[in-house]
Amino acid sequence: MILAAMGTLNARALALVPVVAGGVMVAASSDTDNEPATAAAGAARLAGREPAATAASPVQALAPSLPASLPVAGPLASLQLTSFDPDFALMAQRTLDLVAAHQAAAANDPETGPMSALLIDPVALDGVRKPCLTEQSPAVVIDLDPEGATFVPPTGPTPLPEHAATLASLREAGIIIGWISQNSISVTGAVRNALEQSGLDPQGQDVLLLIAQDDQRKQSLRESFARSACIVAIAGDERADFDERFRYLRDPSVGAKLETLIGEGPWFLSAIFSPPPPAPGRPLHDHD
Repeated sequence: MILAAMGTLNARALALVPVVAGGVMVAASSDTDNEPATAAAGAARLAGREPAATAASPVQALAPSLPASLPVAGPLASLQLTSFDPDFALMAQRTLDLVAAHQAAAANDPETGPMSALLIDPVALDGVRKPCLTEQSPAVVIDLDPEGATFVPPTGPTPLPEHAATLASLREAGIIIGWISQNSISVTGAVRNALEQSGLDPQGQDVLLLIAQDDQRKQSLRESFARSACIVAIAGDERADFDERFRYLRDPSVGAKLETLIGEGPWFLSAIFSPPPPAPGRPLHDHD
């Protein structure tokens, strides 16, 4: 399903969704909707516990480095703004480096695509990643949901210039940006407005990855997006933003190989927003 940035929602949800700049991708009813549950259960067993399509443009001139530091903006209306996170800048620079390296290597070996930030096996904890198709354009996925909560789109958000400049470097390199949230597609307009007004997506050209049905997970959104673009990096403020199997690891040591993917890439612990303090008697609940 492709939705205009501020358009009305189509009542139908399609199983495979082409992606265009400024569109919305939703996880729809299909055989793949059971994959996250299978992966989670399988990961639990292994841990010994109970049980785009075409992108907007190909990679063109790559930005050699991130822009210079800009003043940090003030807090947003509904969420607290984190100070500019160096890990967010690291994510962007690593992504630029990866894409530049692949572009150079493709001249000698055009049949080999870059590696995805998604794991190849829905069950294993070995950290082995999927290969991307050579024709897929590179993309990064940024999780909007603060840890333990769902993103609340602020009204009249304060601009975030440092984040905006960093994201602009990615777009200039032809890298697709996907914003993912547990939010329903019913709040597409509010999410789009928040991204535009904060300067994170001023032209409304990025892809939104939102939930179409109550029983769907962000894992299925990531998997669906990966069919249309090569997700080379994921940024989120908790490990389950990278892969939902982290939610089932009672013993962190069994996920040691997954930990090697965090920090230097392709997974980056970074937050643009932090959740507001919970109201008395209203603790924040986990999701996904």
